Amino acid sequence: MIDETIVQNLLSGLLSSKPAERERSADEVTDFVRRLDITQANRIGSGLVHAALVESVDTALEAQLNAVDELTVWHQIDRRDINKLLALDPTLLGPSEQEYLSNLRNYCRLANR
Repeated sequence: MIDETIVQNLLSGLLSSKPAERERSADEVTDFVRRLDITQANRIGSGLVHAALVESVDTALEAQLNAVDELTVWHQIDRRDINKLLALDPTLLGPSEQEYLSNLRNYCRLANR
C-alpha cells in the first residue's frame, strides 16, 4: 500500500491537460505497481483506462497501456475496465501498443477460466 497522496497525484497526472504529465504519471505507476493494494490498483487502473481511451498522443498512450499491462501482472484488475481497452483499433496502434493489447486480451481470457 502506498500513501493516498501518491495515488491522488498519479490520478491527477493521468487526467492532466499536458501530454507530458499524462505520460510521466503512467510511467510512475510502474514504479509503484508492486506496492499498491488491490483497491489502489483498481482505482489507478480505471484512471489509466479512462486516459488511454481519450489519449491523442502516441507516447502517452504507450505509457498508459504499458502501465495497465503491468498492473495486470501484479493485481486482479477489473476485467470490465480492461475490456474497454480491447475496443481500441489495433490497426491504428504501434507495435508496442498492439503487444500490450494482446497481453490484456490474454489476461481477460485467462481470468474467465
